[in-house]
Amino acid sequence: MNIWNLVLLFYIAIGFIVLVLWEWTRRQNLKEQRANHVAKSLSTFDVMAFSLLAVFCVFLWPLSLYLFRVNHLVSKSQTSEQNIELLRSVRPEHLLEAMSLSEIEQHHRIKDPLQAAPELPFGHLHQSWLQFNNALPENADIHRFEAEWRTYGKHNQVLKGYALVVDGTIGEYFVYSCYSSVVPVD
Repeated sequence: MNIWNLVLLFYIAIGFIVLVLWEWTRRQNLKEQRANHVAKSLSTFDVMAFSLLAVFCVFLWPLSLYLFRVNHLVSKSQTSEQNIELLRSVRPEHLLEAMSLSEIEQHHRIKDPLQAAPELPFGHLHQSWLQFNNALPENADIHRFEAEWRTYGKHNQVLKGYALVVDGTIGEYFVYSCYSSVVPVD
């Protein structure tokens, strides 16, 4: 049983408690009315109102909270997909200097004293780097880029990598660093 099933059962139990308290309060009011000799008969409307209230208290309000949670998760995933699309678009203002393959590989050669990472360019990302290298067109320039996007709240998503530029058009890119940074408060 996952956590959401437990939460749903908890809310149904609260619904039953609310229903019992409401019925107890209603019966107390009826006792007071009878004690004061105020007679009131139970109408069809009262029975229907109680039935609808019972259904709402026990089932619908937990369901509404559950649906709210599902809606929140769906909208959050759509926002994440929109952010991913933004991250896929490296723009000209993100480009820094052009570099050669040898400069890039020399700059990113890993020298781990604990030997946890291979002593290759980009370490554990070396296979991805080789795939990026093998897809290089003849007339492509490689530019270092650093892109920063506002993602949510007070956080920015920062990507660092290398992008192919062919005839002034930005093509494929290789990301070697991706992290969140906090936006400074003014």
